[in-house]
Amino acid sequence: MAARMKAQRLTMENQYTHKDLDIDKLKDSNHRAFVGGMWDEIGQLQFDYMVSKGLSPSDRFIDVACGSMRGGRFFIRHLEAQHYYGFDLVRDLIDAGLKHEIEPLGLLGKVNFDNLVAAEGFAFPPQWRGIDSGIALSLFTHLTLNSIALCLSNLGAVMKDKAKFYATIFHVTESQQMTPQDHLDGITTFLCQDPYHYTRADMDYLAAKTGWRVEAIEEFGHPRGQSMVVFQKL
Repeated sequence: MAARMKAQRLTMENQYTHKDLDIDKLKDSNHRAFVGGMWDEIGQLQFDYMVSKGLSPSDRFIDVACGSMRGGRFFIRHLEAQHYYGFDLVRDLIDAGLKHEIEPLGLLGKVNFDNLVAAEGFAFPPQWRGIDSGIALSLFTHLTLNSIALCLSNLGAVMKDKAKFYATIFHVTESQQMTPQDHLDGITTFLCQDPYHYTRADMDYLAAKTGWRVEAIEEFGHPRGQSMVVFQKL
């Protein structure tokens, strides 16, 4: 019984948490298929959005669930050298992004490899303290409330006071929360199943619990209908 319950816990949250990737399978740009597609469209979208919010080349910027650099290639080009921080669960994806995305663009010289970390439990390195802003694109859509709380709490230890963090969710109303909801591009979201949807009250609760506040939830043209939550660290 204990073994069976452990196996259930390992697969309960989402399809990515325990995905084992073989780096040989990530050759020839196949790495792009692991992060949801729409590579150019969504990569450009998140970068343009952050620039519209005032992202400066001098900012120290964290990309949570950076994967294989769908957005990272834009951010690294824009930011000053060593100002990009990429965090993911899967090291193979980061390495594939460096090899197939960043190196061909001639941007490896701007990367501090100590600023690219793969770890479980949102274990952001303490030496990263002082980050100005950050983003999590299509991450919270695959996480339970408790995992989002852990992410926000640990982020608070490495980001400056008053720093802003931007994260996408599938946003629903209180009356919609208990039932599956359809979104753009054929996506259906659920209360207790990946992909998850959340209300403004959910985000306010998590923020208050972890040392943040929700400044806004806004639309930004995501092709699958995700909304952007703007968190500010207290």
